Amino acid sequence: MIKIDKRTSPSFLHTLQKKGRSYQDLPHSSDEHYIQELRRYLIEEQHGLCGYCCSGITTDNSHNEHMRPQHAHSTQTLAYENIIASCNHANTCGRKKHGDNSPIVYPTSRDCEEQFEFNEFDGSVQGLTDLAEHTIDVLNLNEPSLCMARLNTLYGISWCSYQDVYAQCYQEDMPEWLQYADIVRYVLRKYRTNWEAFQQVFRQLYDRVDE
Repeated sequence: MIKIDKRTSPSFLHTLQKKGRSYQDLPHSSDEHYIQELRRYLIEEQHGLCGYCCSGITTDNSHNEHMRPQHAHSTQTLAYENIIASCNHANTCGRKKHGDNSPIVYPTSRDCEEQFEFNEFDGSVQGLTDLAEHTIDVLNLNEPSLCMARLNTLYGISWCSYQDVYAQCYQEDMPEWLQYADIVRYVLRKYRTNWEAFQQVFRQLYDRVDE
C-alpha cells in the first residue's frame, strides 16, 4: 500500500453535492458519465495503481471504491476523500472487501506504508499493527497470485541498478511497467546500502523456484 495524496476534488462532484444527489444515483441518471470521468481522475492520481494492492489498473479493469462503505456512511458517498480506484480482482481489494465496514488501514492515511512489511522471498505482506493485520485479511492481500505477481516484479528490478529503480519508483509519474511499487519501495529501503546482495540472493532463489 502506498500513500495516496488526494488532489482537489473534481468540480463535478461539488455540482452533484449541491444538487443533493448521492453516488448511488449516478448510474441511473444523466450524470452516469461522471463515474468514468471520476475513475480516470483517480487512476491518474494513483499513478495507475490500485489503491490497495498496487497492481496496474485502467478504467476498464477497476472501479470507484468507497473506503468507508456507502451503506454505513451515507454522508460520504460523494466525499472525494473517501473514494479511490481499486482493481477488479474478485478475491482481493475492493471486490473482496464488498461493503465491510470494519476499520482498516486506508491508503490515504499518513503512515499507511509504515504499517506493513514484506517477505521479499515469497511475496507475502505482514502487518506491523493489529489494524494492518486485519486490513490484510479484509482485502486478502496475501492471495497466492498476488504474492507471485510481487515476486515477478522483484525479479524484474533485480536486474536494474538501485539508482534506476529508485528514480522510477519515487518519481511523480511512475512508469506503467512498475506495478506493486509498495514491495519495491520496501526492498529499496531495506537494501539501500547493499543492493548487490539483494540482487544476487533474490536471483538465485527465484531461479531455484522456477526450475
